[in-house]
Amino acid sequence: VVQMIDNGKDTLKEPFTHSVHCLVDVPDCYNSHFEVLTAPTTTNTENTMYTRGYRLTETSKQLVMELARSVGSCSTCVNGYDSSKLQDGFRAVLNATVLELSTDDGDDGASSGPPLIMVHNQAYPEPSDTDPCQTVFGLTEGTVMFNNPKATIDDEKSDSTTDSGARISLSSSSGLVGLLLVLGLYMI
Repeated sequence: VVQMIDNGKDTLKEPFTHSVHCLVDVPDCYNSHFEVLTAPTTTNTENTMYTRGYRLTETSKQLVMELARSVGSCSTCVNGYDSSKLQDGFRAVLNATVLELSTDDGDDGASSGPPLIMVHNQAYPEPSDTDPCQTVFGLTEGTVMFNNPKATIDDEKSDSTTDSGARISLSSSSGLVGLLLVLGLYMI
């Protein structure tokens, strides 16, 4: 059980209680890897756990932290501590590319974690929006927009551009997945 620093609650049971302050102000939190959680997929009330869905690259984490600071209430937020701004339960709508799948680290079978993604576009959805991916990007959550197992992202130049504007370059030696996804989930 992983507990949140700010309130001691189980991260995978109550991500909506994770404060913006903790996410972007507390060094133990913002210096850790950021992950996107996926919502419980069952209506069974006994299984209400979120799951670790994706890991963010360091650059993606910085983008998400900037977004959180623009809508949140915290010491490093754009509006400082402001009770009219988001206090906890930060979530974002992301357009991202899967860079690598989780892999076994060795003989013990330990996983390196969820798939690593690079964010291209992000937005803060209205809290009342029941389908933020549709509202922001015009797509259903989890939509695969591009699939080439030999694709990698090239931040400096592009060989081609997808409909979403993501820059893709092809490499025959790449083991990266190249799935372009749309997600709307909580960050931890």
